[in-house]
Amino acid sequence: MTIMIGLWGAIILAYVFGCITLIVNRENAQTSLYQQQLEELKQKLKINKIPHNLRVKVLEYFYYTWRKHKILRKANDFSELSIPLQRDLAFYQHQDMIKKVPLFKELEPTEILRIIQKLKYVILIILIILKNLCLYAWGQDY
Repeated sequence: MTIMIGLWGAIILAYVFGCITLIVNRENAQTSLYQQQLEELKQKLKINKIPHNLRVKVLEYFYYTWRKHKILRKANDFSELSIPLQRDLAFYQHQDMIKKVPLFKELEPTEILRIIQKLKYVILIILIILKNLCLYAWGQDY
């Protein structure tokens, strides 16, 4: 009887240690993924020459969403940021290009932002048209 109790105790102890090991490994994997995505995001911000104050906002948002949901599918892509952050990034990235056009030189920042938002849809439509043209041409027999 004592041997059976000792055996059951060893089995339960092994089960508990196995569960703890599984939890620790899962947490380490999530931390590693977080670090990897954080580095990718920092590189993307650096490459795009985003100003420091906007970088801080983006990184804070990333940290918040990671802490809240433990997942962020596209860290190096700005599409999962909040709408206001996406707007601020788009404004910063494209304002100089818009201001180079003589017609738009004297516009207010809100008007420049509207132009940038409209450009996003025009570029998307152009990309869809080009993709369809390429697919059509690829499907033709020569």
